[in-house]
Amino acid sequence: LTSAPYYRGDLVNPTHRVSATQDFAYDITAADPAFEKAIRAIFLVAQGTFESEGGLDQNLSRVGNAMFLLDSALDPPSGTTPPFGTELTSNINQMQMDLGFDQVLLSETNKQHKNLIAFMESRMSETENVEELETITRLLDDSRVLEASLQTLARIRQISLTNFL
Repeated sequence: LTSAPYYRGDLVNPTHRVSATQDFAYDITAADPAFEKAIRAIFLVAQGTFESEGGLDQNLSRVGNAMFLLDSALDPPSGTTPPFGTELTSNINQMQMDLGFDQVLLSETNKQHKNLIAFMESRMSETENVEELETITRLLDDSRVLEASLQTLARIRQISLTNFL
């Protein structure tokens, strides 16, 4: 009786770009060893017909193997030797922590985007609700100041040492 993995899964890890400086990969796929171990444990329990030579009641070692696989799939390995040789170390608890971190990252990014949207909307309303008379007055004042500074610059360019003496 062997317990080789039957599902290899899709190994494509899509990446989500949160901002210009942050991104993360959705690296949890069905090929993750935690899922594979849990499915393999279910397969060991479901193998054979009850009260027959291949049934679970006749092969009690499979119960221990299935329990080890389920424990290993849920929690980090506790240093015990696996009954099947070496097992990969992924577990569902670690995946939950990784997903929790990704959720925090997305939540913080959403807050930043909402703050940016609120800032842009307030700037737009300030621009749209400006008083026309005040704006025209400022524009005319700034135009006169610019014209005066250009005339001064033109006069300064005409001055030479011989004209000055």
